[in-house]
Amino acid sequence: MRSQKHGWLHIDNTRTSAGKHIDTWYFVSPFPSVKRLEVKVLIFKSQTDGIRFEAQGQQLPEIISDTDIQRLATRVEDALRIQHDLIVGAVWEDWLEVCVKGFHGAAERGTTGSKSSLDIAYRIIKRGLEPKSGRAYTLTSSGVAIEFPSQKQANVPDGKDKPPASLANFRFGDRELESEYSYLPASPANLAALDELMDKLQSLRLQLSGFLRQDVVEKSLSRSAAMLSLTTTPGTETGSAPGDESKP
Repeated sequence: MRSQKHGWLHIDNTRTSAGKHIDTWYFVSPFPSVKRLEVKVLIFKSQTDGIRFEAQGQQLPEIISDTDIQRLATRVEDALRIQHDLIVGAVWEDWLEVCVKGFHGAAERGTTGSKSSLDIAYRIIKRGLEPKSGRAYTLTSSGVAIEFPSQKQANVPDGKDKPPASLANFRFGDRELESEYSYLPASPANLAALDELMDKLQSLRLQLSGFLRQDVVEKSLSRSAAMLSLTTTPGTETGSAPGDESKP
């Protein structure tokens, strides 16, 4: 049984006769060094209550019973996940993955033109420390822990940050070669700052759209060229500010 939380409940198909132990379920930890937590499932029948299922195990704080076995499985998984985190001391936090994708291509002479773009996106991911090794992990959508990715520069191959082939079905997601990725805690302040930055970028897009509108584009470009010629002074072409030149 899989969820988008860390770890999952494995349900064996070992069902036997009614009135006895019919199944063995175990919680699979996302960390490879943690042993699985097992529970036994029994079935009871009565003329008054009908069929009732009961989960028992040393890792459960109390016996869990239900008349619906699927509902029982959900309750057991939630209870074992809490016990797992208490046992291993794992603490999962929300982090941000920020992706910046920019492109500027100057066409060769005689070709059709050039293109420039900038895209910024972020998403919230999980980050947790494996108690024994202290290594940082993140979670796939299947609840499997893989090594937490490190910062990646644009146009640098992703290499070591891809999960091993054994986790091919649980990939966290390949990162684009041309994009830059960074990671930081998903604090309210960081989220607010990112949202504000993206709002400003959207405002700038709208301004540029008006700047390059058909009826004003020639005037806009000539005015822009004039402004650039006034602001560019000798010695600043490489990006240094006026007044930064070293004095004799």
